[in-house]
Amino acid sequence: MPPKFKKFPLPPLFLFDGFDPKTVYQMVPVRDKREMGVITDSSDCLLRIEDPAVASMANFRSSFGPLPTPSLTVDQFQLPKNSRVAFSILGKSVGHTELHLEEQNGAVQDLLLVSVKNKVTKQFSLCFLSDSLRSTTRPKADAVAIMGPVASVYLNQANLELKLLGQPTDVSVARNLGNPIRPSTPGVVRDIISATPGSLFRGDVVIYCCWDVEDSRTLGVTRGQVCFVEDGGAPTDFEVRFVFGHEVGHALGLDHNGSFDHLMFATTASRSSKLSQFEIDTINQTGLV
Repeated sequence: MPPKFKKFPLPPLFLFDGFDPKTVYQMVPVRDKREMGVITDSSDCLLRIEDPAVASMANFRSSFGPLPTPSLTVDQFQLPKNSRVAFSILGKSVGHTELHLEEQNGAVQDLLLVSVKNKVTKQFSLCFLSDSLRSTTRPKADAVAIMGPVASVYLNQANLELKLLGQPTDVSVARNLGNPIRPSTPGVVRDIISATPGSLFRGDVVIYCCWDVEDSRTLGVTRGQVCFVEDGGAPTDFEVRFVFGHEVGHALGLDHNGSFDHLMFATTASRSSKLSQFEIDTINQTGLV
């Protein structure tokens, strides 16, 4: 196996930390760290940061224990052959750089894109919809609790902080919105927005908890900063968090992802909270690669 960057061990669901193995990309918060691993072959390898002003490395260790370095942080490090080495990438300043994994002849065997990002804060409002015939059955406390792990997903992977704006709010529309609600029907979204206190739109995302929504899973129903989450479409706790996180992603500007193991896959069948490099850079453009 040629020398390569690799995560080990893999993080559990909902604890991904901004690593995209497809593009070999790692998000690192400024003044924080992320863990990375390297597998070497029968040759000694040099691990080198292209721009030391953006990031540095520390805490090198192998299965045999810590590996000594000349200082607490380094910009390059000689890796032993036939080894698995873990280390920390430290974000120093906002920007992007590359980590090069080079053999003795200087040939680059693998390359890791590193984006060091500032924390970006976006606010969300929680609305609980009713019309002349029906109302959401989701308790306000449950929705607030669900948004806890959803916020962790975006913070861990994109350094994007989601904060609740105001208090969870009842929104009552004085007509029959239908069952299912069809946001594509003329007037439906307009009437819902008209019944919503204008102060809730000071934030970045408005989440409506409601009954059945047509194609909410397969089409990712959303209108700009507005998204709809239905009551009974996700039977397990994980699937509920997935649906909230997925719809919030749409409201933040993300489209569907064709990869099965990503949060923005079109259905809950993916069972993953992972964001791709493009999605991370889309919702937090500091340190853009």
